[in-house]
Amino acid sequence: MMRRVRWPLWIAGVFVLALLALFPLRPALQIAGAERSGLAARAVAGTVWNGAMGDVRLRHLRLGDFSVSLNPLALLTGSANLHLTRFKDSDGPLTGVLRSGRHTGGVAHLKGRVAAAGLFGQVPLDALEFSDTTILFRDGHCARAEGTMTAMLGQALGALDLSPDMRGQWRCDGDRARIVLSAGAGQQVDFLLAASGRYQIEMRIASRSGEQQVALGLFGFHPRDGAMVLTTNGQL
Repeated sequence: MMRRVRWPLWIAGVFVLALLALFPLRPALQIAGAERSGLAARAVAGTVWNGAMGDVRLRHLRLGDFSVSLNPLALLTGSANLHLTRFKDSDGPLTGVLRSGRHTGGVAHLKGRVAAAGLFGQVPLDALEFSDTTILFRDGHCARAEGTMTAMLGQALGALDLSPDMRGQWRCDGDRARIVLSAGAGQQVDFLLAASGRYQIEMRIASRSGEQQVALGLFGFHPRDGAMVLTTNGQL
């Protein structure tokens, strides 16, 4: 008798899983609240099991074109783990998981490079490179932040004899995620990120000469405590 009951239940379970796997990607993203996480795309096609998104942006951050897959079971709880793999792009490969739900949101296991020129106002950064970076927020508070990020200085600063790359480790600092990027003792960027996408940046460069101070002043830096400092706040 039990076998007779289990057999229809098993068939029904397989049928439900098949329906979820073949569910169109676009409405699945709406159900999961991807827009609340700042995710947008010019084009969406395919199913949750095998989809594609064109001209993807995370708030103001341009990411490119991606193949996409979703965990269909997570949709039953109104959340989503969106696995992203970027197609061929001038910035190279980019992979990661975008997590979106009623209480949690963020990115996990992010690996690759994204263009950043102009993304943070006057801050002269051309690109950001992530290495197994995870930044997750729960109910507006930083729940987990880890992994390495490298920032590449803008080409306009190339003539100032500065290190082109600055590197640091993500961590939680109160409600926000924080990373302090550095290159030796003379260059540092302190970056704070909130769940809302609000950021605060302070970039500090030890001044070596009057000529360098003048040049940095053209980029909005101001002298403070023996260094040239640029501070900015904004919204991703």
